[in-house]
Amino acid sequence: AIAKAFSLFSMKTGDKKEPKNLHIIFVKKDGSVVQDATQIQAAQVAAKGTQLTARLVDSHPELLTTTQFSKEVEALVQEHSTKVKLTEIVGDELAAKGYGGLHGVGKAANCPPRLIILEYDGSNGKTVETVALVGKGIVYDTGG
Repeated sequence: AIAKAFSLFSMKTGDKKEPKNLHIIFVKKDGSVVQDATQIQAAQVAAKGTQLTARLVDSHPELLTTTQFSKEVEALVQEHSTKVKLTEIVGDELAAKGYGGLHGVGKAANCPPRLIILEYDGSNGKTVETVALVGKGIVYDTGG
């Protein structure tokens, strides 16, 4: 809730408000203050991720095009992990690989439609169960 309390995206012009600083204390069920640096860092990372997501979701489609979204994802991958493989299927290649619906919806846009695939390998050479997390980001006006 705290991470989303302050909007990070605004098209408003005029007077800019001073940034607000918050002092946050995490409290356990028993009322004691969380002192564990790892737990506090995990909360900071979660808050930063929530703010990034809010900024992307709140961005206007003419600003967050498929090309710009791809750059955002690429920057995150480069910044955070060498264990993440980024693959993109762009434009007419979508139709050629059987993604005709995605291609058809976005082919008339100024920026080509694209499918971004992120694969994380945290197995460290061990046999592990495969987990798939599927999400979608719509970066254009869907008309509804």
